[in-house]
Amino acid sequence: TGLFIGLGAWLFNHEKAELHNIGKVLLSADIAWITTGSALVVVYILLQGLMYVFSFASVGAGLNLRDAVILFLKRNFISVFIPAGGISSLAFFNDAVEKKGISKTRIYYASSIYAFVGILSVILVAFPAFLFAVSSDNGGMSKWYALSGAVIILLLIWYLYRSVLDKKSAYRILLKFYPGAE
Repeated sequence: TGLFIGLGAWLFNHEKAELHNIGKVLLSADIAWITTGSALVVVYILLQGLMYVFSFASVGAGLNLRDAVILFLKRNFISVFIPAGGISSLAFFNDAVEKKGISKTRIYYASSIYAFVGILSVILVAFPAFLFAVSSDNGGMSKWYALSGAVIILLLIWYLYRSVLDKKSAYRILLKFYPGAE
């Protein structure tokens, strides 16, 4: 975390001239595009909040949109500064949610569902773009391997999740090595 904060400070110091020009560029930009971009940011944040709302609802816990958006913004901010931030940030900022009466177990389950659906949605949205890139590129085989690997990992995570929920093989193996997980 310290390294990334240091790199951020170095970037701001190193890119002073470019950062200073941002204001000039924004002032000369078309206001319609600035407004459209800002509206898309708001829609994106609200959709991420809704993903949290529905992830918590799927484990039987109620979280309102306001709290979900705040949770997303906090976790998204911290994810920039920690290694594997997109996933490891899901362990942060649970206190406010716990104060709403939601247990740690449900928070972790809901956060896991949120992460899984987030990764899945990226793959689903990126798939058409990926197909376009592969069809127009000679080095497409390595890209197919990458996509296949991502799909296999998602299927494996889904299988393990279902196996634990249905108390099948993965659940029994988990309890064999970590009996406290029950």
